[in-house]
Amino acid sequence: MRRDYNGPSPEAGGYQLRELEEITEYNIHHSGSDAYFNDQTWEQTLDAFARHQVGTNGWPAIAYAFIARPDQEEIAWVGELSTIRYHAGGARHPRYNVGVNNVNGLAICIAGNYMGKNPDAPTLARVSRLINWLETILPPASRRIIGHQDVSATACPGDGWQEWRLSLPSCLED
Repeated sequence: MRRDYNGPSPEAGGYQLRELEEITEYNIHHSGSDAYFNDQTWEQTLDAFARHQVGTNGWPAIAYAFIARPDQEEIAWVGELSTIRYHAGGARHPRYNVGVNNVNGLAICIAGNYMGKNPDAPTLARVSRLINWLETILPPASRRIIGHQDVSATACPGDGWQEWRLSLPSCLED
């Protein structure tokens, strides 16, 4: 499912652009709350993400390129791959004035709170298929799969990340 949550153009204060060759990581996140999907339509879920990240955080648009919900078969594609979204920190990138992990990472969020539990197997399988598909459309590169906690002082994407990351495509791991 494709939705346009790109926000304003870079010239109008929106997310900056990058070359697709700069994507060297898939950054996995969790939303930290099950409220993003319980009894909600996809539109309501995406509107909730936008209200929080745009309205509360002041970001130009949703911070993730893709959002997976454990209760849905489809994954929402919400942002252009070429936009540098504010999903992870890191040292400042000299060209873009954002955290380097934002420049190099393509953000995938699994909706839910994964503190004390792991995403279910069907959700992880969908995310794996997404990453495998992205590998067919992005320029050839050596990419790795990392969790937000691997690059920032956070528990995201959950305290069991080191365990459930093994369910994602191993051919991309370090």
